[in-house]
Amino acid sequence: MKTFTYDLQDFSDNPDLIGDLEIAFTVKSFDLQAIRKRYLASRKRSRTGSVERRAPAEGGIVRAAISNGKLQRQEILARVVEARGIDLRNEWLALSSDNRIYLFSQGTPEPVVVENKWFSYIHTVKWSADDTRLLVASSGVDTIMELSADGREVCWEWNAWEHGINTGRDPRTDQEHVLTRSPEEAERLEQQGNRVILVTEPQADPLPTALRAAFINSAEYDDQGDIIATFFHDGKVVKIDRGTAGRTTLLDGLTKPHGGMPFGEGYLVTDTAGGQVQYCGTDRLEQYTFNQLPGKPDALGDLEWLQTSHYYGSVILTIDANRSALICFDPRRQEKTVVPFNPDWAVQDFVVVGPEQDALLDQAKRWFR
Repeated sequence: MKTFTYDLQDFSDNPDLIGDLEIAFTVKSFDLQAIRKRYLASRKRSRTGSVERRAPAEGGIVRAAISNGKLQRQEILARVVEARGIDLRNEWLALSSDNRIYLFSQGTPEPVVVENKWFSYIHTVKWSADDTRLLVASSGVDTIMELSADGREVCWEWNAWEHGINTGRDPRTDQEHVLTRSPEEAERLEQQGNRVILVTEPQADPLPTALRAAFINSAEYDDQGDIIATFFHDGKVVKIDRGTAGRTTLLDGLTKPHGGMPFGEGYLVTDTAGGQVQYCGTDRLEQYTFNQLPGKPDALGDLEWLQTSHYYGSVILTIDANRSALICFDPRRQEKTVVPFNPDWAVQDFVVVGPEQDALLDQAKRWFR
C-alpha cells in the first residue's frame, strides 16, 4: 500500500468551502483549561488519561450557524453533564450525558431516558442506517452495546475484556492488571497469580481512563452492518464482525485515535495526538497533517489533539481542540476553511442539522430547560 502525506497548511483557503451550514455540537465541559491542565499532567505517565475519579463536568449542547467560514450565530440549547455523544437521523435525536442516553422523537414532547448498569463514560451514540438500532460506545467498561430504537432492549453487546483484550496497566506503579466483570473469573485469575480489577458497579466505582484495557472511544456501523471501533490505548481502528464477534485490525500505529468510520471505498479515522486525519483505501493510505496550522496556544508546543472527524459530501470536518476550531478541508480540491469556536469549549462531537430536524433540537431545548 502506498502512503501519501498532505500538509493542510499548503491547502488554499476557501471560506465558502461548506457554504451555509447548521451544526449542533456536544460540549463535554465549558472549562477547557481545566481539562488541558489534567492532560498535560497525565503526559508524564506512560498512559495518558486520568488515574483517579474526577467530578463530572457541566457541558451542554450548542447549536451554531456557519456562513462564510465563521460561526455567525450560536446558542447553548441545554446544559448537560458530560455531554459527549450525539446523532441526528430523520425522526430521532440521541444524546448521551455521562451514564445515560436521551432519545427524542418527532412529535413526542418528552424523551426516553435510557439507563443501564453498564453505561459508563459514554462517548458515542450512532443510529443504524434504517434508524431501528442505536450503537453505544460505553468507554468506561470497554464495551459496545446495540439498543433498539426506543432504548428498551439490548440487541447485541461486545465487551473487550471477554474477547481477549483484558490487560491494563497502572501508570502510577507500572503494574499490569486483568479486568473482568465476573466474580468467578476474578477468583480464578487471582488463583493464577494475576492482579485483578473486578468491575461490578462501574457507575458507583468507575474505571479511570488510564486503567482501561482498550478504551473504546467510538463505535459506528459499516456498510454491511458490522462495527468499526477505535481503541484509544492500542492506537487501532478495528472491525468487529457482528455475527461472529471476531475482530480485524483495519489501521494501527495511530496515537490515541477517535472516530473510525466508512468513507468512500475505505475508512476514515482521526489520529488524535498524531495530528492527522487518515484515509485508508483499497490500495493507498492518505495522511492529512494539521501540525503546521497556526492558531494553537504557545504553551501547547508540538502537542496535537484532533477530537473527531465527520464528512459532509466530499469535505471532511475535524474538531481541532488545541486550535479551538472546526477545520474543514476537501482532499481532492485541496482547499480548507478554519471555523473558530469558543476557546473555553471542550467540543466532543457534532452533527449537521437539516431544516426538517429543527423540531427535534427544539424539543431537547425545551425539555432540558
